[in-house]
Amino acid sequence: MIEEYLAQLGTELPGSARARNAVVGEIRDGLLDAVDYYLARGYTPEAAAAAAVAEIGSPTVLAAEFAPIVTAAHVHRFGVRFLTFGPIVGVLWLTSAALDSFMVFTRPTTIAFLFAVAMIVAIATPCGVFATAATGRASRWLTIRASSAATALLVTATGGAAVDIAVLAFVLTVVGTVPVGLAWVAGAAAATASLSRLTFALKGIPQLATIALHAT
Repeated sequence: MIEEYLAQLGTELPGSARARNAVVGEIRDGLLDAVDYYLARGYTPEAAAAAAVAEIGSPTVLAAEFAPIVTAAHVHRFGVRFLTFGPIVGVLWLTSAALDSFMVFTRPTTIAFLFAVAMIVAIATPCGVFATAATGRASRWLTIRASSAATALLVTATGGAAVDIAVLAFVLTVVGTVPVGLAWVAGAAAATASLSRLTFALKGIPQLATIALHAT
């Protein structure tokens, strides 16, 4: 009976498998403690399990109570990981630019490209920082709905993905024109970091969109 209850709870909780498993594990401990309590008072195992389940309430109601917590934790975890990519990707691309791998384009084109990237970063980064902070420890001071936090982080992830697609397209354009040497090494490292962030963003964007539309 306990395992059936926990299985239903797990299917109704939102968020990642890791977050759901953490909640289910916490509820399992509480249920088992309750079973021990009733067994010590002479209940049969079946009656003790039934009493414990009745005490904690419907798994649907319990899942709804935990949903905001699980959702916020998922948004926060995604934000921390995604924002960690930012400085790494930025430093690698700046290193690549310093080694003249950007000079295959005319100066106006290069400036326009970098300006567009800077504008996206200027919009996406504050959104990501705010959403991540508001769903973490700073939530005691920053009050924000999970859907709003997910929307802000969706802007960040989409902006980051757009930048990565642009720079990866740039790499494909300049392949064969950059002299073999440090520029190649720096460019390959930067492209690898951008591809990793892009993959992470594309995996997380649908989840964030779902939270933005349905979370409370």
